[in-house]
Amino acid sequence: GEVTQQQAGRLSLTGPLSLAYRLCLWSRLASRVLLPIHRVEQPWQDERDIAEELYQAALAFDWSLIFSPASTFAIRLHTERGVKVNAQFATLRAKDGVVDAFMDACGRRPSIDSKHPEITLHVSAGLREHVFSLDLSGDSLHRRGYRQAMTEAPLKENLAAALLMAAGWPHPDWQTLIDPMCGSGTLLIEALMMSTQRAPGLTRRFGFLGWSGHDAA
Repeated sequence: GEVTQQQAGRLSLTGPLSLAYRLCLWSRLASRVLLPIHRVEQPWQDERDIAEELYQAALAFDWSLIFSPASTFAIRLHTERGVKVNAQFATLRAKDGVVDAFMDACGRRPSIDSKHPEITLHVSAGLREHVFSLDLSGDSLHRRGYRQAMTEAPLKENLAAALLMAAGWPHPDWQTLIDPMCGSGTLLIEALMMSTQRAPGLTRRFGFLGWSGHDAA
């Protein structure tokens, strides 16, 4: 893959579908892998109704090309700095746009499932454009699938992996790793997974499984 843009907390790449699958399965640091599928430029104006813009943007796309109306979905909204909108209402209007687009395209509507959706759409509301992306990862990638309970101050798994990488782990000359602040063992588990080259995404479900463009083979 080729890196096309690097921003704080975000890396944009181009590459084949297999690259996206490898990122979902193997990335120890990423939180989400997003596939942009619908962009709508917005002309600048002083008085704006961002929620209505998101509704119209969602309505203008045929979502039946992306997933089936038999699937459940959820909207996750991100607003750029300077975008003034009620996030809860804007999320609702974006959802309405997707549902109405389904009704226009095939006369059926998908159901909403905010906790365990089969499809997650990530909506970025910006000053110049709104971008709708398919969340290929589904739930955040830091959720590896092995944590059985939460401690009082849990360390996110991808943050633990980042700390280990910054410390130089794994290293051929190091035989022992000691975690004096061990709570639920996240640092040690992540270190062991890195040392044994175990993919962090082996035991989790991904968001691309309900996508019409998913290549199961």
